Amino acid sequence: MAVRAREVALNTQGISLVPPFQVKVSCVALFAALGMPQAVTYTIPFALASTYSKDSVTDQGLALGLLNLAIVTPQMGVALVSGPLDSLFEVATCLPLC
Repeated sequence: MAVRAREVALNTQGISLVPPFQVKVSCVALFAALGMPQAVTYTIPFALASTYSKDSVTDQGLALGLLNLAIVTPQMGVALVSGPLDSLFEVATCLPLC
């Protein structure tokens, strides 16, 4: 729907116009549907870590710091390994549309 609207706008006037209402509604619905699980993913682990560590001898800061390390360490591993793997297999860095 969005591609067709863009083609019509470019063919008729040479400039891109505002997308149709249906495209806007579709985009908002998609982002709303994807935003709910993302919000849960961002908040629940930290809320649980704070809740379970409030009665312990250690501070909540230690529990949240360990949770952050548990999240960041795999991400750093992927970042360090994916570069050499990309060059090894000669993965293109640009899509055909670039």
